[in-house]
Amino acid sequence: MTHGARATTARARCDGVHAERLRSSYSNWLSGVAAECDAFVTATLSQALPNVGGGLTALTREEIARTLRILRDRVTKLLLGRGRYRRGERVTFLPFIEGGDRGTRLHAHICMTIPPGLDRITFQAALRRAARNLEWVRSEIDFQFATTSGQANTARMVLYSLKEGADAFVPEAAHF
Repeated sequence: MTHGARATTARARCDGVHAERLRSSYSNWLSGVAAECDAFVTATLSQALPNVGGGLTALTREEIARTLRILRDRVTKLLLGRGRYRRGERVTFLPFIEGGDRGTRLHAHICMTIPPGLDRITFQAALRRAARNLEWVRSEIDFQFATTSGQANTARMVLYSLKEGADAFVPEAAHF
């Protein structure tokens, strides 16, 4: 092996270590941000929608981000009220995208915080109502609630959501 080949191999190994550290730091940061989340929501998305003149429009990342922003704002208005929404308050909303490229349906995982004073039933109903008329969101919405709050539980949710990579997080639709 030549000196140039050894240097390239060493650089690649070093880049791999740095990339892993960066992924770990990113995951730890997101877990810290999501430490207060107590609901983990999975929303199934339509993969394509029919066009008026025939054919299909495929779901894109930009469309997912737009849809998740609308969902975030609608659920915030339902849970906190329009007045608090106008003052800039939002529910914690950390969306992630999974699927689509390996034969699995595109779907969104969302870590959320249930506002104080609301029970789980009211929270579920509000989220389903907020998603009802969104064309890309299907009616299959699954809820899992944290049995204990805290960073360890949330870290598992975030790590699960990031299993397809750091770009699974949708920061343009997030609020924390």
